[in-house]
This record gives sequence, structure tokens and C-alpha cells, in this order.
Amino acid sequence: MNTPFPFSAIVGQDNMKLALVLTAIDPKIGGVLVFGDRGTGKSTAIRAFADLLPPIKLSLIHISEPTRLRRIS
Repeated sequence: MNTPFPFSAIVGQDNMKLALVLTAIDPKIGGVLVFGDRGTGKSTAIRAFADLLPPIKLSLIHISEPTRLRRIS
């Protein structure tokens, strides 16, 4: 896999970068919808930012019955 482009090296797109940083600081914001013309660096910026985030712990959920969920440790 290629080395991700550094987030700090992205020039311009200040509103998008601010929105990504604020969402990382306060997840209650609920996310950011990034859209724009082709070639404006949307995917590059998202991949670069994702590389800065800490890893998250995933929980597996086993569905034993359609109406009941139970967590597997």
C-alpha cells in the first residue's frame, strides 16, 4: 500500500480540514459530508486524516435471534 499523503501538507480546503478536526475532537457532531468536483483532493484529505486518528477497539456482535442482540467478549 502507498504511504498516505500527510494531512499537514494539504494546501487550501481550510473549511474541510477544520470540519474533520472538529469531528475528531467532538464525535457528537456526527460526521462530515465531503463533496466537490473531481480532482479537488477529497479522498486524499480523508485518507491522510484517517491516518492521524488512533486505532479504535471493535466489538463483535453475534445475532442469535432476529430480535435480540448479544455482545461477544
